[in-house]
Amino acid sequence: MVTRIKRWFAKRRLVDTPFYERTRYEFDGAILRASDPLGTEQSISAAKICDVAVETNCLGPFVEDVFWRISDESVVILVPQCSPVFTELMKHFEAFEGFDWDAFRRSMGCTDDALFRCWTRKSPHEQKA
Repeated sequence: MVTRIKRWFAKRRLVDTPFYERTRYEFDGAILRASDPLGTEQSISAAKICDVAVETNCLGPFVEDVFWRISDESVVILVPQCSPVFTELMKHFEAFEGFDWDAFRRSMGCTDDALFRCWTRKSPHEQKA
């Protein structure tokens, strides 16, 4: 009987836990990976990141309301602030020339649905100028 009750609570916890909390995020300095509980894995090479933003929503403080929105040419990964990878990425972005830390600071105080673009990779002809 106790085993059945434990199984029931374990199943409820999976259903009640937000999807992003059940997703495993990893960043080793070269690759950002997100593996969700349905078996889908997305990855972005740190060298191919073309856009970094902070996405906020109005659901906080009881639900996660701040996410890194990181993309390359084809993939977008949202990393919640509650993930330890969020801080690792913030340290990594310190090396990005022209990263807009003011936009990042503004995002931390936002309680609305918003997108704060912090960095966009320059096109090759912009880099030469």
